[in-house]
Amino acid sequence: MGLLDSINNGVVASSNVRPMNGRGQAAADRPNATIWLNIGYEKNGKFVTIPVGIPLDTTDALAVRGNNPDWVGFTNARNDLLEALVAAGQALEPGAEVQVPLQVRVRRTSVAVEGDPSYSTDLGELFGELKPIVAAEPKSEVA
Repeated sequence: MGLLDSINNGVVASSNVRPMNGRGQAAADRPNATIWLNIGYEKNGKFVTIPVGIPLDTTDALAVRGNNPDWVGFTNARNDLLEALVAAGQALEPGAEVQVPLQVRVRRTSVAVEGDPSYSTDLGELFGELKPIVAAEPKSEVA
């Protein structure tokens, strides 16, 4: 269902449709989210949000791997934040919400750049005609 298919009298229907999750699993294969992070502001007694919230309880934690202590610590902190938000949501009664002290940042991605062509070379010229290496006979150990 596209965005325009969900418009009814100027109102966009809420949706749990999510894109692929990065591992080839489509949104239809995931359970519906019940805990959401919504971004907005308070006005006239209403919370005015952007049209799409962030599903929390269907978001997978990041895999923690690597040997850089800073990266592992940062990744653990990100997973801890997700876990804490999900736990806060699970503690709420259905339909209830709570304000959390988080920062919201708007970011525009950088423009893709072309690689520096001065590093390129004609690899065929560099390697020439490659010939198979014949393995040397193993040397026998003399006692």
